[in-house]
Amino acid sequence: MKTYKEHYKASQQAYKEDKGPFAYPRTKLYDYTVREYGPNKSDDLITVDDKMMSLVGDIAEVVDNRFKDPEAHCYFPTGAQRADDPMFRMSQVWDVPPLNELTSLIMPQVEANVFGSYSVVDGLYCYRTFNLNTDPNGSFLWHYDNHCQERIKLLFYLSDVGEQDGPFEYMWNKERNMALKAQTTRIDHKQWRKHRSRVSEEEAASFAENGFLPKKLLGSAGTFAMFDNNCVHRANMPAPGHSRDVFVLMCRPYHEKLHPHIDKKWTGTNYHVDTNPNPETIEVVKK
Repeated sequence: MKTYKEHYKASQQAYKEDKGPFAYPRTKLYDYTVREYGPNKSDDLITVDDKMMSLVGDIAEVVDNRFKDPEAHCYFPTGAQRADDPMFRMSQVWDVPPLNELTSLIMPQVEANVFGSYSVVDGLYCYRTFNLNTDPNGSFLWHYDNHCQERIKLLFYLSDVGEQDGPFEYMWNKERNMALKAQTTRIDHKQWRKHRSRVSEEEAASFAENGFLPKKLLGSAGTFAMFDNNCVHRANMPAPGHSRDVFVLMCRPYHEKLHPHIDKKWTGTNYHVDTNPNPETIEVVKK
């Protein structure tokens, strides 16, 4: 079995054989942390255009309609107390045509400019967070994902998000122009173990000594962050009367071209195992 790093190198080689010997990414994946995008906000890695923003609007309309009927369209974790769960999770994420179309515009750019290889979108999560008077837990606490180093996420806002709407937040060093990245314990199949990846408020406060301060992603629908999954981050609880709709793509390098980018064969969601120690395995596995 290849390690993730070995598989990444093989994936880059396969990509060069198809695209040419100078198909190098514009950034180094292992140094990458976080970048923000949105309407009229592009850079050398991702170009955002009107077509993409129009598709975000189409996706948002579908998602909003489904969340109006959560009993029919949402997945509720087994054993969870729904009265204490401030989140709706869409159960069928594969049958939203504009979502796959948007992904077909985004992922080739990620492949060319970030990975320098083909990719697999092995996770897709669409959810709404809303206000509940409960103590923060789960992703509302500072944490990192403790996944392989080669994985990134793209988190898209489907609604306008201000301070009261529960924005995504991460630790950012303005002087060094980078987010705070934690060390994963899932390096490869030889070192693949769970680890408590929650960060206490005391630890989070201490990051300021090294120049890392909380930074919230704010913006209109279509704003998104592309980030290393092991950067320290959290969600925030919306204020009463406010909510936030998002979808998240979880992707990593792969050694061959997959079509479409989103497919039930290799794209899991909330009720699937989110990672596998074998990088060549793409079959989704239910929890």
